[in-house]
Amino acid sequence: MVALVVALAGVVSASAVAGGFDPVLRPTVAGMSAAHHALVTGGELGTAWTQGDAFTPSTAAIPCSSLEPNESSLVETGVGGASFDHGPWRNVTAAARVFATAAQAEDSWRQTVTPALVRCYERSLEGERGHLVSATRFTFTSAARHSAGFRLVTAISQRPLLGKGPSLLVRTYTDVFVLSNGPTQELVAFSSLTAPLSREFEARIVSRVGERLFGGEA
Repeated sequence: MVALVVALAGVVSASAVAGGFDPVLRPTVAGMSAAHHALVTGGELGTAWTQGDAFTPSTAAIPCSSLEPNESSLVETGVGGASFDHGPWRNVTAAARVFATAAQAEDSWRQTVTPALVRCYERSLEGERGHLVSATRFTFTSAARHSAGFRLVTAISQRPLLGKGPSLLVRTYTDVFVLSNGPTQELVAFSSLTAPLSREFEARIVSRVGERLFGGEA
């Protein structure tokens, strides 16, 4: 599940050391502050969730080189990532990046949030994580200027935790929310085994992210 979420985070995340088609990272105090302010917090998720180590998102996670967007002309002033776990089977990961201008963020959105990129992830998941059962796009209400949602359902062969026996076919549900407003973009991925997380729970968290992105621009 962790590998899946890290790969998905590449849709809107930046490389710590720019190279090839990656944006140029020139961090500023304001940019880094804005990126971390946009991230999901433990207080929003609740006391049952445990925060993991912070991470630096990376566009190198995009598995299809032929679809890698050329963002080498863009400049990012802030990046940040956070991850939370609820027991061994549920995870919430957020990755945010702040561009030098709102126009650059718009350009990035046009290049990265496309059906071709989603199909790229589908093929990668089928080859590395098991069989992709379905991939659908959904809409949701957000204060952010741009928003897109995707649900990926993957069937993974899992050996029994105790004793011997045939492998079990376990489904992983990952709901991916991508938002962009002003110079800031953020991806929030909710992953769970056997059953998806509550859509009401996801909508509440993502709604607050959208409000922060909108308020940050104001």
